[in-house]
Amino acid sequence: MRRRPLVVAAIFLAAAAGAGAYRVRLGSPPAVEVVAVRRGTIAASFTADGVVKGKTVDLAASVAGRVRALRVVEGQPVAARQVLVLLDDREWRAGVREAQAAVQSARILLAQAEAALVLAREQAAAREAQAKAHLAAARAQLTQTLAGPRPQEVAQAHQQVEMTRASLSAAEQAVRRARQLHAAGGLARADLDEAEARYEVARAQHRAATEALDLMRAGARPEERAAAAAQVEAAQAQLEAARAAWQEVALRRADLEASRARVAQAEAALARAEVALASTALTAPFDGVVSRIAVEVGQMVTPAMPLLTLVNPRDLWISADVADEDAAKVHEGQEVIVTAPAFPGRRFRGHVRSLATAAETKPDAAIQTRVVRVTIRLEDGLTLLRPGLEVDVEGTAHVVASALVVPSDAVLLRDDRTAVFVVEDGVAKLREVRPGYSNFVLTEILAGLRDGELVIVRGKDGLADGQRVKIARVSGD
Repeated sequence: MRRRPLVVAAIFLAAAAGAGAYRVRLGSPPAVEVVAVRRGTIAASFTADGVVKGKTVDLAASVAGRVRALRVVEGQPVAARQVLVLLDDREWRAGVREAQAAVQSARILLAQAEAALVLAREQAAAREAQAKAHLAAARAQLTQTLAGPRPQEVAQAHQQVEMTRASLSAAEQAVRRARQLHAAGGLARADLDEAEARYEVARAQHRAATEALDLMRAGARPEERAAAAAQVEAAQAQLEAARAAWQEVALRRADLEASRARVAQAEAALARAEVALASTALTAPFDGVVSRIAVEVGQMVTPAMPLLTLVNPRDLWISADVADEDAAKVHEGQEVIVTAPAFPGRRFRGHVRSLATAAETKPDAAIQTRVVRVTIRLEDGLTLLRPGLEVDVEGTAHVVASALVVPSDAVLLRDDRTAVFVVEDGVAKLREVRPGYSNFVLTEILAGLRDGELVIVRGKDGLADGQRVKIARVSGD
């Protein structure tokens, strides 16, 4: 790639200064070649070095294993998802079967845990309901014991006493008649015994009814109250014990959650085993061409070890480094021409796809150079160019039809200023100018020169400002 004339002039300027001073001291005007400043057409072009890039992927297995089969050869086109390499999968198939068995076992334990939780919940609810019923009955009994009999109960007991008294009176009359008849010989002994037995029953019933009425009127005894209170306490204790059964329900619920976690863990292990098994078949991630195979059948491979390289020949682009002074000449969508030493005489079209947002130092340059990284989309040459090939990029940004121009060889850089030597009355005068667009041939001058002025293009090395010169030739450039 050619260097710019401005850079060349800057490099040799300091070295030639000594020789110019020597000629000044001798008093012999040096011969120079000049050209008249004129108006012309200038194209703001740029060039850049680039490298062909492409969608290239090194494919590796995610599991370790021995290569069982290679289904492709180098240079073979392949389709997306096509199997490229097969690893020995016997161990991974066994792992899948083991993981499937673990999932089945975990699901059985989960079903058992679910049934145990349902049973524990039902039992706890039944015990609590039964204990609550017992407590309610005990409290009702205690309340009744402490409150005593109700009036209607006393009335019923009194009525029972009256009924038994009437029965006793009737039985007593009957037994007297029976005794009289038996004494007179008019009644058998058996009939007398029966009458006396009925009398005794009637008397016992009357006595029991009378005692019951007396007890009811007297109210509950202390031991009955204590017994009723004890029944309430026992029922409360039974309810607390029944409620404690819900702790068992909580334990069963915790077992259920643990069983669910074990199922999820087993299913995750199965999924990993299935992924590992699937990974023993290495497939193409996209349509492409196998550019390199790095393994052989029978070879042991490890995860992340490259097995082969796949290239997509239809997805090529150029990564070019544009000099920072040419950055303004490049824009997105701009058409460029790409040439490659590998294909002399061939020119490939492309368009600028993107520009880097910041300049960077070119790492492999002989001198420190800042560049802007540019990405170029290729329009043709996709069947010839290959990733890694070095290319040259040329592009034209602007064309100025009527610009004040001078040969680029006439432009100098001194003290970070751009200048030219202008010949006036045989004297070389260094004049600062403001350049515009530039290429290898012409440089646009925006300020500092007038149309028709003579600038030195040859023999300016070593000249000093104000030095007399001799015009040897007026160039027509």
